Amino acid sequence: MKNLTRLKVTAVLMLGVMTLFSCDEEIVVSETWPDSHINVVIGFTAGGGTDVTGRLTNEILQRHLDATLVTMNMAGAGGTIAQRHVSGARADGYTVLYVNDAILNGVITGLIEFGFEGFRTAGISLIARNTVFVTGSRFQTFQSFVDYARANPGTLRIGVEMGTFNAMMAAAIITYLDIDLIVVDTGPLADSVAAMAGNHIEATAWPIGMLTDFIDSGMFVPHAFLATERDPSHPDIPTLMELGVPFYRPQFFTYLFPINTPDLVIERFSAALERTVADPEFIERMRPLHFTPYFMPPEEAVAEMQRAFTDVQGFQRILEDFEMRGR
Repeated sequence: MKNLTRLKVTAVLMLGVMTLFSCDEEIVVSETWPDSHINVVIGFTAGGGTDVTGRLTNEILQRHLDATLVTMNMAGAGGTIAQRHVSGARADGYTVLYVNDAILNGVITGLIEFGFEGFRTAGISLIARNTVFVTGSRFQTFQSFVDYARANPGTLRIGVEMGTFNAMMAAAIITYLDIDLIVVDTGPLADSVAAMAGNHIEATAWPIGMLTDFIDSGMFVPHAFLATERDPSHPDIPTLMELGVPFYRPQFFTYLFPINTPDLVIERFSAALERTVADPEFIERMRPLHFTPYFMPPEEAVAEMQRAFTDVQGFQRILEDFEMRGR
């Protein structure tokens, strides 16, 4: 394999300097919790997959919890600014983080010192097997993209959000297919889509439900799902594994509370989340977005996140080779 130091990374990451509290304070909450609104912090901009699913989940979850859920976007640094904020919040049950598998990446990419283990989870609510690698209409097949990249090393650009799953996916594609791409930090979904539409990048990867209009118009061409098996809704689109990239990121969406949050809060929130996931309206509204409602209680959710983290650690070396740590 050729020297991978040729990879160019365009990235400007800013880490907010925040105080991380020790959370040693013992918190006592009322038996009638929740007695007030709950702030749900999302570490990404409005309009992206995490924001869209979070707002939709919150809308239905608040009915089952009998409390108002206020969504707050706190974007930046691959979601770690929001992560630090919630970790340092008072553990009284009124501040919670809604996050996807980006919670795994901050530690590996060096953006933050702690991951999911720095919180208490109320469970997993969604599993996503719908991330799709797309290019502009210039490349009608995946092989044509690969062939061009090999013939013209260091010219094609792939847009990612540093510190998240698609940055690792880009690293995997470059490594396993032995091609030289320019990795551009285009930021969250909306900005990445704008970069693709403006021909500032040639490829990216996001949940297919967020890209449907661009795919249907022919502007974007879907080439491969980040999954272990084909999506029944799109049987003609292969997986990356089928195309020679043995890479899979299990994606999930979870609610995380500060580490000292009392059991009563976790148990009550988790029970409401389980009812939400089983709610027919929730299932139906997630269907066009291609997200799978799937409840996993706290203990199982922690085990799942640990398995996912172990899988992702294998790509730490790749990230280091590509100097993709936030600087």
